[in-house]
Amino acid sequence: MTKPFFYKTAAIAALLFAPVLFFTVPVSAADNSACMDCHGRKKAGFENAPAVKASDLASSRHAGEKCVACHTDATPGPHQVKPSKINCRDCHAKVTAKYDNTIHAKARAMGESEAASCQDCHTPSHKIMRKSDPLSSVYPFRLPETCARCHADPVLAQKYNFPQDVLKEYYGTIHGRALVRSGLLVTAVCTNCHGDHNIQKHTDPASTIGRNHVVDTCGKCHAGIAAVFKESIHGKKLAEGSALAPVCTTCHSAHRIVRTDAQGYQLQVVKECGDCHGEYLATYRDTYHGKITRLGYTKVARCSDCHSAHNIQKVSDPRSTLSPANKADTCRKCHPKANENFIKYIAHSTSGKQVQFRVMFWTILLMSALLIGTFAFFGVHTLMWLARLVGDIKKKRHEAEEEAAKSGQYYFRFKLYHRILHGIIITSFLGLVLTGMPMKFSNTWWATFLAHLFGGFEVMGLMHRFFALLTFLYFGLHLSYAARYIVSHREFRVFGPDSMIPRLKDLQDFIAQIKWFLGKGPRPRFDRWTYWEKFDYWAVFWGISIIGTSGLVLWFPEFFAAVLPGWVFNVATVVHSDEALLASGFIFTIHFFHTHLRPGKFPMDDVIFTGRISLEEMKEERPEEYERLLASGELESLKTEPTPEWLWNFARVIGFTALTIGVVTVLLIIVAIFSPLF
Repeated sequence: MTKPFFYKTAAIAALLFAPVLFFTVPVSAADNSACMDCHGRKKAGFENAPAVKASDLASSRHAGEKCVACHTDATPGPHQVKPSKINCRDCHAKVTAKYDNTIHAKARAMGESEAASCQDCHTPSHKIMRKSDPLSSVYPFRLPETCARCHADPVLAQKYNFPQDVLKEYYGTIHGRALVRSGLLVTAVCTNCHGDHNIQKHTDPASTIGRNHVVDTCGKCHAGIAAVFKESIHGKKLAEGSALAPVCTTCHSAHRIVRTDAQGYQLQVVKECGDCHGEYLATYRDTYHGKITRLGYTKVARCSDCHSAHNIQKVSDPRSTLSPANKADTCRKCHPKANENFIKYIAHSTSGKQVQFRVMFWTILLMSALLIGTFAFFGVHTLMWLARLVGDIKKKRHEAEEEAAKSGQYYFRFKLYHRILHGIIITSFLGLVLTGMPMKFSNTWWATFLAHLFGGFEVMGLMHRFFALLTFLYFGLHLSYAARYIVSHREFRVFGPDSMIPRLKDLQDFIAQIKWFLGKGPRPRFDRWTYWEKFDYWAVFWGISIIGTSGLVLWFPEFFAAVLPGWVFNVATVVHSDEALLASGFIFTIHFFHTHLRPGKFPMDDVIFTGRISLEEMKEERPEEYERLLASGELESLKTEPTPEWLWNFARVIGFTALTIGVVTVLLIIVAIFSPLF
């Protein structure tokens, strides 16, 4: 066979079989332009073909590749059979092998077509970029929104039961804010924690965010902290396989990670510690530090300030920040002058056999007995009095007022000095209660409300100290007045009718008063001071001495630690708190009843504001004083004009304001005390 004959035969065969070859040979033999004739929307009649931009292909990671490199089973168009979905496995075998074991691939294998495939993440399909390209859908800056196409979809979230707000939560984290606001591409995005082609459920042992791997996952960025954590008591427990040992996400969460110096985190982390250490959280909340943090104040010792954050060790471990060798240095971070006495402070008031715990036990017991005993005794006294007064005193009071209005006879009972002093007492006492009770009942909503109302705990603390100084001021003024009075009145008798010193007649009056309550005798004849007024007077002395002294110890702990062991601060906290509760409860209930709210005085006795008492009221309430002043001729010198209208209005405004604050406060205290029972 000659060569020319062979060439002629081959040419004729090619012409005869060309149409058959065109429709049977894969398009790989053809140029991309053949595909773009239809998919580039250049050819009429193929407008419904999926559109592909030549420019996208030219700028993509796959630039230069033939269409059939991905669409391997495509035939020349119009396609008789729709090409199957792209299989990336032929070129990316290692990556797809990892993907096959992911939660997405397993879901697709079970028929869940919404589960992410290669094209779902690396989009758009014909413009796939390198992950380092800013236009890539898996570029760090764009990746969260790529993942959010599924994980922020409410329909998919409901169907597959996964969190819907992960993107919003992530953008609020320190990582998300660093990415969006600062453009830091080195910050953690979804794939840094969950992996890229090896994503698993967090419950899967192979998951990068599972308990066994999350420390190493976080350690890729936070290597130093991870190394420290692994040497801590928590890290060792985790390595031993403890299911209770915390990991990074236990304290920092997963999609809500914030700066550790953020106020919200610093307050929340105390609760996080309490999830595992509930007993210690409860005892911490009983301390000054714990109460303040509950009010939203962070500039005070929290769990991590004492125990450290990631290097937590047993207290018995020499490496612990609370070991005997290190405790003083730990306290000095906040209290520079902390000494060996200071560090004996009990951070968690748990039970124990040491002397400090026994003192705490007896202090709490005695203060509780004092509270219960005082309120029980005067509670019964008040109820008996109320029952007696309802029947007759109200009528007599109105008759006395009408008679006084006719005669217009009034006498000074209190000098201006005493009225001003009482005004200072009211101001300081209400101020101390309103700024102190939130500390006592820091677990209540109203405590937090008051703390914020006063501008935060720091401002509230300054106000509390100011009112304390005001208390010391009026206490000093009264002592100086009493001293001058005793010296200037040579005939003054310590146990005389003008003295506040209790005497035998007070006991006799008390017994007679009880008989009167029960209808067994006449009402006692009182002089200038009644037995309950003397009790109120000396209660103030007791209260200022106890509350004031304990308050100073708490105000200047480093100063007093020079001579007192630190556990005295715990005792001072209990005494200061319970005595303040006793004082406020007594004033706003018993004292208010004795002075203002009992029938015959209701709604308010304005004598302490106006200084005036009517002749009829003096005869009714204090007959012995009236007769004594009348006999000595002093009564006429005390006579004065009726209360001016402006003073009467002033007394009502001040008095009702104080009464309202007191009554509301005692109601809030009652709610706080009894709410845990329900």
